[in-house]
Amino acid sequence: MKIENIVNEVLMAEKNIRAHINTTEVLKSGYLSSLTGGEVYLKLENQQKTGSFKLRGAVNKVLSLTDEECEIGIITASTGNHGLAFATASGLRDHVNAQLFVPKTASQMKLNKIKALGNLEINEYGNDSSATEEYAKKFAEDHYMTWVSPYNDLKIIGGQGTVGVEIAQQLGPDLDAVLITIGGGGLISGTASYLKSVLPDVLIMGCVPANSPEVYWAIRDKKYVESMSLDTISDGSAGGYEKGAITLDIIEAVTDGYQEVSEDEIKNAMKLIYKHDQQIIEGAAGVSVAGFIKNKDLFKGKKVCIVICGGNINPELFESIVNN
Repeated sequence: MKIENIVNEVLMAEKNIRAHINTTEVLKSGYLSSLTGGEVYLKLENQQKTGSFKLRGAVNKVLSLTDEECEIGIITASTGNHGLAFATASGLRDHVNAQLFVPKTASQMKLNKIKALGNLEINEYGNDSSATEEYAKKFAEDHYMTWVSPYNDLKIIGGQGTVGVEIAQQLGPDLDAVLITIGGGGLISGTASYLKSVLPDVLIMGCVPANSPEVYWAIRDKKYVESMSLDTISDGSAGGYEKGAITLDIIEAVTDGYQEVSEDEIKNAMKLIYKHDQQIIEGAAGVSVAGFIKNKDLFKGKKVCIVICGGNINPELFESIVNN
């Protein structure tokens, strides 16, 4: 996959979805900046309309489909954020038959938000995202429906890459580094591809929870890695990935380094961002912050952007983390 093709997808998505998404703020974090003596900014995708970056890719994909494809049916699988984005994007089309499959472990808060939209059918299957995804893909194939991948699709990657368009516009040509959480890889694939095209010297660091590093390990070891199915507060990035996913080669081409972080490090990062920057962030967003803190010496005096990928977390769970 040529990176220039990804960049073209991002630029097309920027035109197609701009009217349907928020341009999210970049907030300078005084506390994180003090750790390095540089400038550290948070790209607040928790301010996106659905509370995460996922809306960008879902809107780009759903708007690209024909009326016939929408009427026959579109289907996806999600632990929550992509499902919420998929449901919202489906509402932009008339006469759409939309179905969502979720694992039984999906966040109830996120499911309640999806159900409140009331414009799609929700089905539960499996205990982790990879099993749910595999089943939903087979269901789509058997029923001649269009599969809307959470990450393994150029339209999805192009939409997510509009995060990079905004970062480049907001933080300018002197940006030194960007940290991004890796789940299935759609966000880092699109965002890093675009940023490298306009800021070739920017360092991209991919961050993963130690309890769910499957994509990183697959790139590192150059072989498929089965879902580990370990518990993680980073539910939005957890689980396996499709065999042959196009994101792996893209990530390898545009990512300069990787960082695994523990559950305690993720929770501590969430607590610090709430205390010092008054932002409620979910576990997957805490991953990238934790990756920055773990590498603070690397970023001494640098201008850094940390992508806060979302803020959809159960209030009681969040309260227990920040008050622990």
